[in-house]
Amino acid sequence: MTLWLGPDVNDYWSIEGGRQWRLGELMDHIWSQGDLMMKRIEKRTQEIEVEKDRAATRRNQYEHSDCIMM
Repeated sequence: MTLWLGPDVNDYWSIEGGRQWRLGELMDHIWSQGDLMMKRIEKRTQEIEVEKDRAATRRNQYEHSDCIMM
């Protein structure tokens, strides 16, 4: 990503020839993207924890099972 910065806070900033942003808009956009990324990371972390819990439960069931498979 390339960011061209204006010399003054009131100037517009342009990202790779795309739309132009005022400083506040740009910071809000970056902040919201960071929030979205954190939510995705948290969701995936929770999914991994659930998978680990299920695997541990299965292991525990196998280890304490009185059933012998032939």
